[in-house]
Amino acid sequence: SLNATNAEGCSDVSVKTIQVGSTTSTQEQDELVYRLGIFPNPTQDIVNIEFNLDRSRTIRLSIVNAIGQVLQTENLGERSSGLEQISVQQLPAGAYWLMFDVDGIRVAKPLRVIK
Repeated sequence: SLNATNAEGCSDVSVKTIQVGSTTSTQEQDELVYRLGIFPNPTQDIVNIEFNLDRSRTIRLSIVNAIGQVLQTENLGERSSGLEQISVQQLPAGAYWLMFDVDGIRVAKPLRVIK
């Protein structure tokens, strides 16, 4: 709460409630970092996405540019392990983020595209 009083002695109280949603343990995020791989990096045309998860999970991938624009999204569905290939031919040379959303847990890996 905030209590404000002006020079004339008038006061007002403001109360704001902030609700925090559930959080993801950093341990689970850290584990996912090691279970998700991308290669080659840097790449020109195709990037391979490799994952080896402890159980079947819903996986969604996004390629995001430096200003946060989502350029490409791939829904892989329920998977526990596998290898996917994504074309990046249409992207100009530059630095990007490959964002993994695994059952709502987000992990980002850097991706470089060269021409």
